[in-house]
Amino acid sequence: MTDTLSERMAELLSQSPNPRQEMAEVVALLESSGFSVSPRRGSPAEFSWDLFQAAPKLLWAAEKANYDPAVAESPEDLILRLLPGDGHLE
Repeated sequence: MTDTLSERMAELLSQSPNPRQEMAEVVALLESSGFSVSPRRGSPAEFSWDLFQAAPKLLWAAEKANYDPAVAESPEDLILRLLPGDGHLE
């Protein structure tokens, strides 16, 4: 699941006109949800791998729900779908 989520996140970031801003928004979203992450931001692939290595709870939620990250339309959408709450994985 780590590879699947990381690859989709990297793909979405690579499609963004401003991947560094997207990376910052993903980190801010996770931090506001209680996660402590500090992924490298050298490339979308590097960021994505570090992000999911630092947040195993997200991996567990994705595996538990048999989540398909291909449905995510943006980096933030991918993360929001993994966070507990209304309409999200638990």
